[in-house]
Parts: sequence; structure tokens; C-alpha cells
Amino acid sequence: MREAESKIIDGHEYRCTMMSVRSAHRTFLDLCSTLGGPVINAIAEGSDDMEGDATRLITGAISLAVQNLDGPVGDQLIESVFNGVAYTGKSEDKEHPQADGMGFELKAWDDDFERHFGGRLLSMYKVWAWSVEVNYRDFLDGAQALGGDRGAGIGKKVFQS
Repeated sequence: MREAESKIIDGHEYRCTMMSVRSAHRTFLDLCSTLGGPVINAIAEGSDDMEGDATRLITGAISLAVQNLDGPVGDQLIESVFNGVAYTGKSEDKEHPQADGMGFELKAWDDDFERHFGGRLLSMYKVWAWSVEVNYRDFLDGAQALGGDRGAGIGKKVFQS
């Protein structure tokens, strides 16, 4: 298992510890069956800029969410992907300051989660997409190695099965 990874997103530092194999497997199947093609296309396109990957993933997920995600399904995907993600307590964001040193686990929909992401919904999606990248890096790397077009074609076949 890889070590936990940290990243600053929109001025806040987050730490992501990989999910257990079973949780990652179940969440991946949920992602595939719910979001399907737009997500695999976003992943397979890839780029050297991790923020670019996250933005593509978010865009695909949000556009499909409008059509395919009802409340409970969408909520469950947020909860599953945030498993193992924490706010470290370090913030560079002057507009939405958090107390330094007061980190917490990001449990979807609890009071800390609501306060932290209140008025920053796009930031929540960026952290969500980054967690997907951390947990499914081997899949992302494989899709990139195949190249955008070939990776997307394989992804479509997998999702249609």
C-alpha cells in the first residue's frame, strides 16, 4: 500500500490515505455503473497537469450527475470517495480561513464537512476528484499509457459489459 499523499487544493491542504482493496473495488464499481463513459474519457485523456485531470474528471462527473444521479446515489459516491480523506488544518485561503492545526477527517455531510466546504462546492468536487486519482492511480496510469483514444475505447467496453 502506498503512503498517504498530501496536496494543497484551493488554498487548503488535504491528506488522502488509500482505501482498502475491498472499499476501492466497491467504490470503483459504483463509479463505473453510475458515471460510466464521461468519467473514463476524462481519466483516459490525462495530462501532466494533475489539476487538469481533476478538472476533466469533475466536468464529466457533474454533467452526467444531472442526468443519472439521484440524491442517495450521488451522496453515496461522495461518501465512498471521501473515505480516508482529511483536511490537515493548514490553510492559505484568507477568504475561507480554517484554524491552523485543527485538522479533521472529511466525513461527508457531518458538521465539519459542511462548515469546511460551505460556499465552496467546486472545491469539494476537486478534493473528491483528487481522491479518485490517489485511489485509482494504477488505472489512471494504464489509461494514459494506452493513449486517450485507445483508453477511452477500452473503458467504454468495460462499462458496457
